[in-house]
Amino acid sequence: MNYEKVLQTIFIYWLADDHPRCFWSDAALKPVAKMVAETRNAGISFKKAEPFTPQINSPYKISTSTFAKDITFASLSSESVKTLFTNKSEAMELSIPYKESAITLDLVQVNIFADGFEITF
Repeated sequence: MNYEKVLQTIFIYWLADDHPRCFWSDAALKPVAKMVAETRNAGISFKKAEPFTPQINSPYKISTSTFAKDITFASLSSESVKTLFTNKSEAMELSIPYKESAITLDLVQVNIFADGFEITF
């Protein structure tokens, strides 16, 4: 399984949709934020997902320090990703290491394809 493609899909969907980039915004809820709120209000539990493990002493730290500062290195557990795909929870809290803490994304399951979507070769 190509885990890099899976993560790219998650982040592309996140960036492409029309939703606030800041969760502390007082603006009216945009479509994705509204879906997350509706999922929470429906009592659906958000399963915690932590497929990344921070790497404090990454072998890449020295080589990247010349062009990037404050990088957080992490490894991706293939077993954790496999579990995420096997369990297919309706909603999850995806934790991504960042500096000394983590960024948490609330994700809800959606069909990103239009009705009748197909790929042909």
